[in-house]
Amino acid sequence: MTTSVLSIAISGITPADQGAMAEAARRWDSIAKPIGGLGLLEEAVIRAAGVQGTADVSLDRKALAVFCADNGVTEEGVTQTGPEVTASVAASMAWGEACVCRMAWTAGAQVFPVDIGIAHPVEEGGLLRRHVTRGTRSIAKGPAMTRDEAVAAVVTGITLAEELKGRGYRLLAAGEMGIGNTTTAAAVTAVLLGLPMSLTLTPADTIPCMRAVDRDGPER
Repeated sequence: MTTSVLSIAISGITPADQGAMAEAARRWDSIAKPIGGLGLLEEAVIRAAGVQGTADVSLDRKALAVFCADNGVTEEGVTQTGPEVTASVAASMAWGEACVCRMAWTAGAQVFPVDIGIAHPVEEGGLLRRHVTRGTRSIAKGPAMTRDEAVAAVVTGITLAEELKGRGYRLLAAGEMGIGNTTTAAAVTAVLLGLPMSLTLTPADTIPCMRAVDRDGPER
């Protein structure tokens, strides 16, 4: 079921509306300013026009979905804290007290924390319960997830995006939170870039080591 939903979603992806993007660019260029003078701001609005299919870009309703889950690799001793902190931070998001909530409020965006795989269930209201697993398994011992679990997680994100669009949100952002995510990100980055883990875990390269981990943490 989830695989078919994913296939349908992928097949439904269409290119950005070039006409809307051209019109948005024309409008920027008609303003009394240096051509391209607003840099990335102009580019962002032009891209938004392509996504929304109109040069009349609407950013009045914005949402940030934060997918919260635990990484099983924490059992290898690679983090300062354990999964209980993931639950605590998720609860803070549900209360609207996490720093991301304060920053989102300043930007006029609504935060939607999502339990997609928190090891210790959080009972607070305001947390969307969409868990696929109760945390992943340790990548040091085997696959963190089955393919079906991974597909289900992706489909959960697609479904939520569709729900938020249906509620009138015009600009969506996605984030993630979960203890052990640095190790997971380093492992994925190493595979995608064909780099040894030693390079993805050094401050001079890709992902800096967490300062709170002891000296043997990166080796583990």
